[in-house]
Amino acid sequence: MVSEARVIDGELHTIVLHPHPIWTHSGRHYPCKLLVEDFLSAFAPEPEGEAIRETEISDVMARVSGITAEISAPPAPMQLLERQKDSKTAPQDHPTPPAQAPDSAGAAKDLSDHKTLTHETGADTRIPSVLLPSQDIVAAQDSIEQRIAAFEAQKNWITDKTDALRSEMKLVATYQTRRSIQRLRASPRKPPMPKDC
Repeated sequence: MVSEARVIDGELHTIVLHPHPIWTHSGRHYPCKLLVEDFLSAFAPEPEGEAIRETEISDVMARVSGITAEISAPPAPMQLLERQKDSKTAPQDHPTPPAQAPDSAGAAKDLSDHKTLTHETGADTRIPSVLLPSQDIVAAQDSIEQRIAAFEAQKNWITDKTDALRSEMKLVATYQTRRSIQRLRASPRKPPMPKDC
């Protein structure tokens, strides 16, 4: 775990530890720097360190298996959309204003034959009802928009699960890399075999 021992004015001053695979800050692994006094008072040799590390890695692999199982049997897109809507629901700050009643019966008939559309410019435009899309078309459009939103929610869910899986696998890869380096350092180096001429 110790990656560096820093000496200042001829005395051991700081111990720098390799980051533990579960120590993360802003998505990056970072080393732990301790003064020698703190290191000696807070750390003790762990005779079962390898067994503890294997337990940690098996826990990570169990999480990987759980995420993989979730990805292989994802919830229905509409269910994910409902979850997304539930997580985003917030009380409305602005109540909708009540509709104003027409001034006379003639105005009421006039409004029933026309709809008011507000363009991006803010100007009201009256369009005869016969030129507006039928309720079937509006319902079909709403259905399509809802399906698109559901598939967007599914895409977001898959992205989140994939990111979580990638993060967990990075822990395992970091551990396996360090373990390989330790084994290479511990193995005796053999001299190269002479080539036959």
